[in-house]
Amino acid sequence: YFNYFSITSILANILILPFVPYIMGLGFGLVVAGALFAPLAWILGVASELFLGYFIFIINFFSRLKLPFGAFLGSIEFSFIYFVLLIYFVYAKFPAKN
Repeated sequence: YFNYFSITSILANILILPFVPYIMGLGFGLVVAGALFAPLAWILGVASELFLGYFIFIINFFSRLKLPFGAFLGSIEFSFIYFVLLIYFVYAKFPAKN
């Protein structure tokens, strides 16, 4: 699977990535709350279960889609375009301060 690119991975990541910080925060809070106050840990556990359920649903849904893969990741052209776009978006998001 090296040098192949799944078209569905873009949409799956767009749907999943915004929730990753919340899942991590709830997991950390769950560990701390579990050590201090069990009822609070239970509440955080229910909240994290909801986020993780969504996470797993999206992963399972997109893993079942049988869409074509692109075999262009190993090319020099793709690498050049990728890095040019990456630099452009980084500079657009974080402009230089004068």
